[in-house]
Order: sequence, then structure tokens, then C-alpha cells
Amino acid sequence: EEELRFQETWPGVDNTGQVVDPGSYTIVGWVTAEDKAELTESSAEVIVQEVRRAGPSVGDLLKNPRAYLNREITLTGVFRAHLAERGERLVEDGPPTSRSDWILKDDTGSIYVAGNGGILFDRRSDLNKRFRVHGLVRMNPEGRLYLRAWEVERLNPSRPR
Repeated sequence: EEELRFQETWPGVDNTGQVVDPGSYTIVGWVTAEDKAELTESSAEVIVQEVRRAGPSVGDLLKNPRAYLNREITLTGVFRAHLAERGERLVEDGPPTSRSDWILKDDTGSIYVAGNGGILFDRRSDLNKRFRVHGLVRMNPEGRLYLRAWEVERLNPSRPR
């Protein structure tokens, strides 16, 4: 008898990318071999007490845009005003909806944000400062994703809000 062990990290989401509710879940896997006609099934029970998720990255949206379309999310990154870096997907052709849109950049990419969530930006002093943005992922008619901001929070305030 041969024993195989596998280790995998589960992000706490179902097959559609939705965070699962706390509860008991059964994980089932099958092991196949080239010279065997039968499958070996194995299962394990996991208990989810609470899933804490930091939220998606801009790169997650780039990799799977349809999974996030019309979903409410929170992104964290730096305020780039309208200053995109050459070659950044989603921002290389200009704003998706209006000239007042701005760019949020994280380590994985950049995305336009429509709306300011009640914050008045100082395009000079806020440049490259960290912000948390909560809103709805939308797509413009040209197929470019953007985030319709409801709340914007300055994470490293250098001046009174």
C-alpha cells in the first residue's frame, strides 16, 4: 500500500469566487494512475469558523474580469491621479467614463476609479499615498473595467480630513 499526502491552501471561496459562510464542508478529491482503470477517492471534512479575506487585488480583476463584474469589492492601493505608467493594462487608453476619473495602483496593476467617495483629493500631496476604495466593479462600453467608488479612505493621512 502506498501513501500520498497533499497540502493545499484554500482561499475560503466557492467555485464562483464567493466567500463561503461559516460551517462544515467536505472536500473530495480523486487520484488516478495511468495504468489503473479505477479512481481512488478520498475526502476530508473542514470546518470554517470565519473567513477573513483582505479582498481582491487589481491583478485578480485583470485575470478574471467577468468574475468581479457588478460585485461590490474593496481595493487598497496608491492614488496616481491620471499618471499611468506606460504599459499598464486598463489605463493605457485613457479614462473609462469621464475626465474626473482617477487611477488606483497596487502591486499587481492599475484601475480607474469613478467618483471620490466623499474625499477631496489634492492631486499633488495625495499622489502615491495609500487609499482604500470600496465600490462596485463596472465595465464601460469599450470593455474596460473600473471601480465606481462609494467610499474612499485615506490610509496615511498627512493632513486633516
